[in-house]
Amino acid sequence: TLPAVIWGLADTLFVTWLIANADEPRSLLLVAYPLLITASALFYKTRFVILMTLACILTFWSLSFLVLDVSLARTDFRIIFTCVLLVQCLTLTSLIHKVRNLFTYRQR
Repeated sequence: TLPAVIWGLADTLFVTWLIANADEPRSLLLVAYPLLITASALFYKTRFVILMTLACILTFWSLSFLVLDVSLARTDFRIIFTCVLLVQCLTLTSLIHKVRNLFTYRQR
C-alpha cells in the first residue's frame, strides 16, 4: 500500500538524519535499522519488507560514507551489518510466508 511505503521510506530517511546529527559513537544507534525492518513485517507484505531492507541498507551505506565516524568507517563492520540486515529480511519474509500458508490451510 502506498501509505505504508511512504511511511517506511520517510521514516528511514528521518532515522538516518537523526543518526547523522547525533554525537559519536553512532554505532549503537544503528539498532534503528533492524527495528524499522521488523516494524515493516507487521504489514505481512514480503515486498514491503524487502523494500525496507533495501532502503535501510542504502541509507546505512550512505550514512557511513557521509559522516565521519570511526565506528562506521570500518569496511568489515559495514559488510557484517549489511549481512545482518539481509538475514533479518530473509527470516521475516520466510515467517510471513509460513503465516500466510498456515492461514490459508486453516481456511480450508
